[in-house]
Amino acid sequence: MLRFVLASLVAGLATFSCPGVATAEEPVELERALLRKADEVLKHLRQKGYGNVGILKFLVLKDGKLSDSLGTLNLDVAHWLQNALILKDRKYQLGIIDRASAVASKLTGATYRTPEGRAKLFGAEYPLGWGDGDKAKTVTPDAFVTGVLEVSANDPKVVNVALLAFDRDTTKLEPFVVFQAAVRPALLEGLGESFVLRGAFDEKEARADTPLADKVKTLDKAQEKSLSYNTLVAGAEHPLREKGGVPVALTILYDGREQPVRFAGKTAFVEEPRAGQRVEFVLTRDASRVRYGAVLKVNGENTIRRQRQDALLCSRWILDPGDKPYTVKGYQIDNEKRENFRVLGLAESKGREMSYGADVGLITLVVFREDYGPALPESANDEEKEVVAVRTPPANPAEAKGSAKTFGALVSGLLDETAQRGLIEKGEVAYSGVTQVTFKPYPQPIATIQIRYYNPSYLPGQ
Repeated sequence: MLRFVLASLVAGLATFSCPGVATAEEPVELERALLRKADEVLKHLRQKGYGNVGILKFLVLKDGKLSDSLGTLNLDVAHWLQNALILKDRKYQLGIIDRASAVASKLTGATYRTPEGRAKLFGAEYPLGWGDGDKAKTVTPDAFVTGVLEVSANDPKVVNVALLAFDRDTTKLEPFVVFQAAVRPALLEGLGESFVLRGAFDEKEARADTPLADKVKTLDKAQEKSLSYNTLVAGAEHPLREKGGVPVALTILYDGREQPVRFAGKTAFVEEPRAGQRVEFVLTRDASRVRYGAVLKVNGENTIRRQRQDALLCSRWILDPGDKPYTVKGYQIDNEKRENFRVLGLAESKGREMSYGADVGLITLVVFREDYGPALPESANDEEKEVVAVRTPPANPAEAKGSAKTFGALVSGLLDETAQRGLIEKGEVAYSGVTQVTFKPYPQPIATIQIRYYNPSYLPGQ
């Protein structure tokens, strides 16, 4: 299917032969695979003589359908590749454009899916990720890179990836790197999928004296079963509709009233809040003896410190066995203060859509269980640090205070990161005391629940 789709996309080519996908090595997660392919990508772009290159959001091929707005993954992968190229281009031999899709989304008729649309993408100035002082340098792109991700029902453990490029001279879309990456639960989150690992953690596995090897075996078996598109995605209901419940339930309140969750296929949604309504979220854990860490995001921002990183890197609400339901009333700024949620009016909501990107209007709950195994190493190797940097999300354009002063500062910054319609935003500051505790999560989440509450007028990117 990927070969057929690529052949259809590559307009103007008489014939097309998809390069073989290397399978000698065990596929790694997508972020790591992009990092390892970055040198090959840079070499190709330099050989072509390109000076400034933008990365556009990817297409995702799933269930035989090609989409540029399936979930946050379309834009996420473009940003991961952008970060990977910056990290590997240490000598600054190539100008990497910052968030090219954000500019492209404003160009009428611009799209990489047709030759005419590709030509229009070159009709604007794009910002680099660095510049002089607070002023980012803008450039005219020489070429763009995008890609296609194929989620296969026949091999649910891997995703096929093809990188494509085109330049201003010919606007010919050509594939130049093809590889495979491993499917992980975090990848399903980006595809807009909700899931729960059923039966993975009973009370025996939660006990601290259970051998770690036994826990890992149980977890691996559950993940292998749950990551099958035949059992999880292709035929399963949304987890909120399935029997057996979820480890941590999420209740959404507007002015103290619980909002019913409705379903359209595998998508869960609630009604949009009205401007000025009080919004709260209640986290209710199950009766097991497992200690949970829950990451709750609104519009892609964590409700603790407004973090935009991968859920594994975010601070978590800790739910101990026997804990009563906990109400999240806003974005926790520090141990003593929070910014209460505020619902924006129609005009202000539309103005904020671009700032949040593909996460706009999305409530995401990611649940981790505590890892009772040996402590994680205090210092990671260079590749582990770079993988974390690849996942580092872009700054919120509405709050950014300018680009990095130099290319070197940009690289260092990445490595240092470990009726009326309404968007939910930050509001007034209130006192809210919380206590920091130690919690080491098992790296793979056991549940991801996504609920849409706001339908944007557009999704940015081309």
